[in-house]
Amino acid sequence: MNEYQPYDFILHQAAAQPAHTYATVWDSTYETDIERFATHGCSRLYPHENGTQPVFPMEMIVDMNAGLEAEGYIVRADTIEELAEKLNLPVDTFVKTVERYNELAARGEDEDFGKESYRLSTMDTAPYFGTRQCGGYFICTMDGIQIDDNLHAIRADGSPIEGLYVVGDCSGNYFSESYPNLMAGAAAGRSTTFGRVAGKNAAKGI
Repeated sequence: MNEYQPYDFILHQAAAQPAHTYATVWDSTYETDIERFATHGCSRLYPHENGTQPVFPMEMIVDMNAGLEAEGYIVRADTIEELAEKLNLPVDTFVKTVERYNELAARGEDEDFGKESYRLSTMDTAPYFGTRQCGGYFICTMDGIQIDDNLHAIRADGSPIEGLYVVGDCSGNYFSESYPNLMAGAAAGRSTTFGRVAGKNAAKGI
């Protein structure tokens, strides 16, 4: 699939895979590739054209990846075949997939999934990296903790639990079953705002 579609699309596609697992793979050009991809929201790793600073600077990602590799979460390989073996993927199928993707990237047109041309990149520069992942819900629960208008957690009968305030992504059923990633700032903005409201309510004893 085109992995630059909304999170929901990725999670649904991942959930359809055997054991709900999939692999993310990249090569040694990923730092310059990501700058060209112009990622936004919480995945912004380079300054935005309007001057907004990155959420996570690329230097932090490089250091984090090195740590994850040392711990065995990320694997490194000198060939595509070796990467497939380390990720427990069918070697022949994986090699053909990479060859097809490289062909489309070199052509600058994703005929298979419709990804934007500026987000295409060949995977042909060793060493190669990859990690296996498990699909599921992202930054949400099936329902969350129910709250009243003053942000108190409520009991099954709807009565508030005095002194217990709940804010964040999983409060009030806000992100039930899905996370709308096209609304950058929805999670952080709501958490910050409602956290302040909850603090004021606690100070007033409301």
